[in-house]
Amino acid sequence: MSFPWTNLITAGSTLVAALGGASLTAFLSGRADVRRLDHERWMNRRSERTGAYADFLGLAHADVRILRIALFRFAHGVPGDEEARRMIEEASEIVVAFNEARARVEIVGSEEAAEKAWQVSEAAAQVGLRLSDSYLSGRPVESEAGTAEHRDLRRAVEQFAALCRRELTE
Repeated sequence: MSFPWTNLITAGSTLVAALGGASLTAFLSGRADVRRLDHERWMNRRSERTGAYADFLGLAHADVRILRIALFRFAHGVPGDEEARRMIEEASEIVVAFNEARARVEIVGSEEAAEKAWQVSEAAAQVGLRLSDSYLSGRPVESEAGTAEHRDLRRAVEQFAALCRRELTE
């Protein structure tokens, strides 16, 4: 009786094919998982960025509106202490939320978005300083100066919004 070479070769080739197929499947499956995880990570980052930009932009628009109302009020005479205190309390709530939203933009946003958010913040601070100076000096805000600073603030917000649209459509 001779050794069954044919059976050995058939069994060996089947075993090699099975191991090769399993290895190839594992390799391709691993690559697919890596790609899927990369895509999920990218989508999560994009979602966080979109949320941060939307929150900041919403608060920036609210800030523009409140500061415009305050400038209008201060241009027609300095409000009394009670009214000024109420205006400061309203603005303080927005400023806290605004700063938190700006911090989120700095953390999850691009460097350019962080820079634009900083410009919005600086423009709002300039309007706030104008109001503070008016209140402390007891003189109304000069209409032209207040309008120019408010226009700078609106322009900074519009530039931030344009950057957000550009980044989020890429």
